[in-house]
Amino acid sequence: MKSKFNLVAFIGGIGILFLLNDLIGMIQKQAWFDAIINVELIALMAYYIFIYPLKPLNMNSVLMAFIAFHFTVVGIEALLEQNILNLIVSGVILVFVAGYTWYDRKHKYRLKLNLKSRR
Repeated sequence: MKSKFNLVAFIGGIGILFLLNDLIGMIQKQAWFDAIINVELIALMAYYIFIYPLKPLNMNSVLMAFIAFHFTVVGIEALLEQNILNLIVSGVILVFVAGYTWYDRKHKYRLKLNLKSRR
């Protein structure tokens, strides 16, 4: 049986370990919004390492969902901390994500990451 060494998956796995270590520290400090963002990054890396190679789905919708979730959390944190600049930036990005999603559904443009070289 051949085993394929994937450098991206290896580096992503190491990144997940570092993020889990950082997540434990954030939970101990009770930095809940930073912990949620760390969980989001762990989920994105796990999706890319474990699910994407088996089912290369539409990356646009997956990435847009992660971006929308991320900036919703950033916007809520900015609202609670009364940070107007972060609130405006996250609002603008969420409007961009909604517009891009609408454009994507209308024009059916798809982005697929091809890990195989075309030689």
